[in-house]
Amino acid sequence: MISAGVLFARMVARRLQADPRLTPEEAARQVEKQPGFLPPFATAEYAQLQRDRPIFRRLGLLNPQYLAERLNKRTFLYLIDGRDGRYQALRDSMRNLPQEHSRFTLFGPQDVLLILHGTNEDAEAFRKWLTEHRWPVDIIPVERISRWRNYTVESWENIALNPAWIEAAGRLVREGYDLPDPDLAPIRQRLEEAKILLGPTVIEDMSRTGRVRAFVGIRLGGGHFPMNVEQFERALLESPYAETAFSIYYCGGPYHLLVELICDDLQELDQITEWMQRPPGPAFTVIAVETTTFIVASTEMEMLPTLSLRAPGKLDPLEEELLSLGSDMVRRFRLLPHWWQLFLSSAREEYQRAMPSSIPAPHRRALNHAWQEFIRGILEQSDQSALILRGAFLEAAAVLEETCREALSRLAEWLYKGDLGQAQKDLRLPHVRFSQLALGPTLEAIERAGQLEAYKAIGLEIPRTIMQRLRHVQELRNELTHHVSRLEGRDLWNVAREIRDGLLCILDGINWCRERIIDRQFILIERLPALIRAVRAEKPPEWPVANPEELEELAARIRELGEQDPSLREPLEELIRLATTATMSPRERFWRDQMTQITQRLDEIIQAIRPERRAQARSLLMALSQAGANVTLNLIANAIWSFLAWAQPDQLPHLLMRLLGR
Repeated sequence: MISAGVLFARMVARRLQADPRLTPEEAARQVEKQPGFLPPFATAEYAQLQRDRPIFRRLGLLNPQYLAERLNKRTFLYLIDGRDGRYQALRDSMRNLPQEHSRFTLFGPQDVLLILHGTNEDAEAFRKWLTEHRWPVDIIPVERISRWRNYTVESWENIALNPAWIEAAGRLVREGYDLPDPDLAPIRQRLEEAKILLGPTVIEDMSRTGRVRAFVGIRLGGGHFPMNVEQFERALLESPYAETAFSIYYCGGPYHLLVELICDDLQELDQITEWMQRPPGPAFTVIAVETTTFIVASTEMEMLPTLSLRAPGKLDPLEEELLSLGSDMVRRFRLLPHWWQLFLSSAREEYQRAMPSSIPAPHRRALNHAWQEFIRGILEQSDQSALILRGAFLEAAAVLEETCREALSRLAEWLYKGDLGQAQKDLRLPHVRFSQLALGPTLEAIERAGQLEAYKAIGLEIPRTIMQRLRHVQELRNELTHHVSRLEGRDLWNVAREIRDGLLCILDGINWCRERIIDRQFILIERLPALIRAVRAEKPPEWPVANPEELEELAARIRELGEQDPSLREPLEELIRLATTATMSPRERFWRDQMTQITQRLDEIIQAIRPERRAQARSLLMALSQAGANVTLNLIANAIWSFLAWAQPDQLPHLLMRLLGR
């Protein structure tokens, strides 16, 4: 029977799990205020448990994305089998591991789960140690962590950290988040603002609370990778079991996801894993979910990573990448003939150079997964190698297909402002919805769009070489779909070379679509006034805006400013993109916040406007202020460009900096 003090501790743990920023004391006070079924002596028993040996420790938690991208300190998972009665020897031999890691004893055939935080060199040294001691091990490479100890992992700000800051961050992680040192407070605040420090987390002694920790490996079949993985994560975080999903690791190898769960008891764990196998929603009538559950018997060590780092190793870049695919892949690579090693190394360099810099994160992950499957198919040299190579190419081609459809939709949007019916008529498309087009018809429609006079007028021309490469992708996809199963021996190497060329064509096509169509980097500043007029929504007459002559003059002046001050180029590019994007700015919230601040600084803005235009500027600002949250992004763009066009010549740089929030 659970004592009242332990029951109270469980309720405190649930509070801390729901809100990691609470201190154990704050969580305990909230539990005390609950209307209650707890006996009056529960609080006293809990306090005694805390005095005997604290159940909760509050430590700082660093952003794993920062550690991986800035320090090359990644997360590696190892499932180790201490069979044949040697489990105690395994435990003893791991006690003095120098790397930062957490270690859990498991129920089942695997005896230990070890989570290592370190460089590729650290991971290779540990793998080598396991090999030398002949411990059977399954290595699960972690591609990224989306949720860690109930925090959503966010993008970080690149700020310089001196040795004192690094030492302070280490103290927050190792000694405690609430150390009374006054010098730590500003450092802690700045690290949190930069998202390098996610915040506080609580280490719970589950041997005292009796709660259950488990790791669930999830493999998804069907659907479109990686969208089906993200769909599953979204469904989990929107489910009643969201709070139990303590950490979510995106993995390679045997599982797509590894989810760390913390539950009150085995019954709750059973309910969650049953839900995982049959999530609700129409998407999961197509997507099949397979789960493998590893229940933690005890926690031997739980260590959070710090900013400390030893000197990184000097492996070949391709070999470093191969380590994430499996401990045996480096050995297989080194057994290849020398010319094949050169082929793979040069292919990797070409792939890295060709990867579009502006591609969205989901597409980047899909392409990287396709590339890893391509490498795995070559190194595996099994009966399934041809199918793996085919799957890698088709996965990358799916990203190209989606990019092409998006580019075609954007082309129609520019000219017809969303009138897809007119776009269908002029482009002779079989469907109004571009998302229904397959790769072949989409490529044909884009080529027809490039031939239209209207698109040529704004500077869009689709090079013949690009269309040839896109057609090559389509032809290779058809060939692989119908003939890959018969490839073997020497033919496998020939098709590997052909797929390498096809992957580069895919990256080239994606890059061109994003740069020339989706990101609009082809638009010259001289054409800006015409483009602004072309994409503006209809405006009521009471909204005054700058006339075309003023905009043409402004374009020339802004171009001169950009040439004089390189620091203005990036914000100017975003401002130009806003003007030509209509209602699809990638930073819509930023521009809305800027307009709110502008309306609050009415007099300051008016002083920078030419005297003969101040009345119109004041009228426009008042109208925007009255519109409030209902103002559209089009009107925000119109207002910003009108203010710039009406500026006094000597005030233009200062006004530009104000409007850009700099």
